[in-house]
Amino acid sequence: MNAKEINYKFTELFDKVTTDDFLQMKNLSGEIPFHVFTYDPADEVSISGAVEGLITKLKNKGLKVLELNLYDLQMELLDRELGLDEVFELEGEMPRQEFKEAMLSTMHFDEVYIPQIEQRIKSSEADLYFITGVGLAYPLIRSHKILNNIQSIAVKSPTIIFYPGEYDGKYLRLFGRLKKNYYRAFKL
Repeated sequence: MNAKEINYKFTELFDKVTTDDFLQMKNLSGEIPFHVFTYDPADEVSISGAVEGLITKLKNKGLKVLELNLYDLQMELLDRELGLDEVFELEGEMPRQEFKEAMLSTMHFDEVYIPQIEQRIKSSEADLYFITGVGLAYPLIRSHKILNNIQSIAVKSPTIIFYPGEYDGKYLRLFGRLKKNYYRAFKL
């Protein structure tokens, strides 16, 4: 997408997420308030900037946004557990799969990573939750696992996941390739 197209999409997104129906989670037909905003992974840098701009615009309208950047949270936990210098050293020394398994065991997905997200959501008075950093967090963190684990937590406000790939209402395809069944979200 070019800058004009991104600007147009984010203007439409702003208009949609600031409606009372969206913020009050109406018309969900009993489904959880999860929404997927897909984009071409090649546009990651532009989309990240557009998300920052959207957050600022929403704040100026008086809306609070809790951004849950999966990559930043991953790096924060790894830094706390091992130190980033150690992480980068291990990455250079270990085979890829072994490194991935070591990092996953260090982050303690179910015991630490998800509770960190839960704590941030519960202590927030946000009107909207944004999940970002999906592509950067891969392969350690899988977005469908996050969505499955927070669907009972992120219920006070709508959640939007900014997803570098495709979503057809049934399958998430990270980077347009990695296919995972997930049917509980609405496509934006």
